[in-house]
Amino acid sequence: MSEAQPNGPLGERAAALTPNSTQPVDLQAECEYLRLQLQQVSKERDDLQKLVTLLEAHDQAEYNGLIRFVRDAMLEGPTWTPSAEDDRHDFRNVVEELEKELSLLAGA
Repeated sequence: MSEAQPNGPLGERAAALTPNSTQPVDLQAECEYLRLQLQQVSKERDDLQKLVTLLEAHDQAEYNGLIRFVRDAMLEGPTWTPSAEDDRHDFRNVVEELEKELSLLAGA
């Protein structure tokens, strides 16, 4: 980024612009000075806008990469298919097994 040029103490600049001052006011020089300041600030603004655009693109790329990673991780494992129901347990059998284990624990 560009380095800002100091615009001097406020008192000095204000004294040069006051009509009661004994020094003559050089409006052409003041106008040129302000024109240069405007160019500098405009250039900084444009540089910052470019930086924001780059950062937004970088953030979007990271977000898309994260989404792809999660999607790939989810699709990597085994997926459910109706034919995969062969190893399912009947709920009634599960309850019966739990009751047997409970009676064994109670009898011990």
